[in-house]
Amino acid sequence: MLFWLILAAVVTLLTVFKPADFSSKLMSATISMICYIGIFLFVTFTFARSLKKESAH
Repeated sequence: MLFWLILAAVVTLLTVFKPADFSSKLMSATISMICYIGIFLFVTFTFARSLKKESAH
């Protein structure tokens, strides 16, 4: 989880500060998008699982 967050942050910072051509910017944007989607899904599923545990008690 933390690994994906760090990876997404690094890729985003590289995209912002490193002057690059369009294709590499598109590639890094795609990578960071996948990371952010992964983080979102992980948080959502973890929250849903803990919610189920709470409602079971």
